[in-house]
Amino acid sequence: GIVVDNIEAAYIPTKRLIEMGHRKIAIVYGDDMYTCFGRLDGYKKALAEYKVRLNDNYVCRQPYTMQGGIRAIDWLFGLPDPPTAVIVTSYDMTLGAFVQINAHNLKIPEDISIIGFDNLPLAEAISPELSLVEQPMEEMGISAAKLLLKRMSGDDKNFPEIVIHKTKWHMKGNVKQRQ
Repeated sequence: GIVVDNIEAAYIPTKRLIEMGHRKIAIVYGDDMYTCFGRLDGYKKALAEYKVRLNDNYVCRQPYTMQGGIRAIDWLFGLPDPPTAVIVTSYDMTLGAFVQINAHNLKIPEDISIIGFDNLPLAEAISPELSLVEQPMEEMGISAAKLLLKRMSGDDKNFPEIVIHKTKWHMKGNVKQRQ
């Protein structure tokens, strides 16, 4: 299989937010077992490393859909003590989160810092530009094609083979330093 390093995909942005002074960091993750638990583990690993208490209210599991992102923001901003930053772990959820952040009249990054997932065309259209974790789709596609050709030619060496790709981290203006 061709996969990304899901632990690192959430660990790096969580760590970056902590280094920027955030302590109330939410994660919106999905309902697909393999991917979501890796991302959740990366988030928890960074919190533990920096001795930031895990607040269960900030751990928000929703379907990987736009509606999931909308419901997550409604939940998080209905809390008595909402987060100062949120990491959203899928493209569709990120779209929903933006819709709802606007519906709640929240300002980015003054009220909420947000980190999205996947290099969306939307990322550059939004102001300020979206910080995001990008899956290297082109490299993953090439790996998948090579693996498929290898198997089709009867080469079963290293079967089943897992190819893990690193995500890329893009830091933009929608993440705010906290005092």
